[in-house]
Amino acid sequence: MYRTIEHLVIFDISPIIIKFNTINSLLLKAKDKELYKHLRWNSAVSEWQKIDSNLTKEDFKWWTDNIRSMKGYDVPERLNKYGTWNGYIKIREKLMNIYPKVAMNYNNRINTFLTYITWEDVEKNQQGFADKLSKQDWDYFEQERKLPNSCVQKFIDNPETAVDWADIIDYKSGNYLFDDKSYSILHKLAINNKITILKLNLSDTEELKLLANKLEKTKNKIAILDLDNLYLYEYMGEIKFKKAVDFLTKYGVNDSVLILMNNYKDFPCTQFSIYVGFTFENIKSWPNQPFFDNFINSLPADIQALIDGRLYEGQDKVPLYLIKCWK
Repeated sequence: MYRTIEHLVIFDISPIIIKFNTINSLLLKAKDKELYKHLRWNSAVSEWQKIDSNLTKEDFKWWTDNIRSMKGYDVPERLNKYGTWNGYIKIREKLMNIYPKVAMNYNNRINTFLTYITWEDVEKNQQGFADKLSKQDWDYFEQERKLPNSCVQKFIDNPETAVDWADIIDYKSGNYLFDDKSYSILHKLAINNKITILKLNLSDTEELKLLANKLEKTKNKIAILDLDNLYLYEYMGEIKFKKAVDFLTKYGVNDSVLILMNNYKDFPCTQFSIYVGFTFENIKSWPNQPFFDNFINSLPADIQALIDGRLYEGQDKVPLYLIKCWK
């Protein structure tokens, strides 16, 4: 999204994140985003190696297993690839066509019907329907329904949460998979070897120095520093996080921006985040003690949604009076 970027430095402690970015930075050498998307989701390994000979069969297998067949939290990738996420909705529509015929057998309760309906009932009662539920879709539904805490069971129990986020959220803005200009920027960085990828731990002073060394070699100042939610205790904790921030701000200017994230809203099998920015000048006026984790998590979810996208500049004051038990 940063249109005048001259160098991209990606760093993380997770080998999985590093593996993805190492491979992806080579795939970004594809001449346009349509070819890139083909390489990302559908191509053979031979097509990868035409883009960059450093891409190996082992890389391709890892990508196939972990990206093309992503397990776990796959909402973003499903939206990117298919433009839809919640296949349960269409399955439910087809099942509900049957419901009037069998409702009494399930105590006239939709929840009970969706929880216990059998394939035998489906097959028998959808005869003559133009749009039938396939056995493949039924098998997916049945398998998911049996899993503890599955998305499908949560949707059955709380039907108001059965939403296809593709119909609600804007997942295309700022996404290089849907914007030629954004893709072109990354493509040029990849072609010119201006993407640096580092596996490192920001809590380690020596590894911080390694990052600083790489930054100096780019001969650029930091424009944007995205540290996600590393301030959380489960990751770095704010004391170590603040030390890293203070160290890295020396490599920027007053108008450089630190971006932080917080997950503020959970729905079945998905979560939503807010992003807040601080100029490096504003960081100089931060309290000496940890505050951001406490501050952001003291805000009611409805207010957190409003702070999304806020940039605190210069001497702007963060509303610390909203913090619970703040001294």
